Amino acid sequence: MRVMELVLHAHDLCGGLGVPWAPSDSVVEYVLADAAPAIERIRAVGAIGPALVPDSDRPADRLLAFAGRSRS
Repeated sequence: MRVMELVLHAHDLCGGLGVPWAPSDSVVEYVLADAAPAIERIRAVGAIGPALVPDSDRPADRLLAFAGRSRS
């Protein structure tokens, strides 16, 4: 859960700062595999929006879409 929070909040911070967000594929794949149930529980209480269609098949885009975020 902590790794998921750090990866997703890093995306938010990078967007706010105007710097690229480029997590490693291995970290993102880990989060996708390990944190999916946690994301679904958080989504069930309304703290994360619905899953989106990913911009690409890249792991980072799949994670953002699954967590209800987009690259923009």
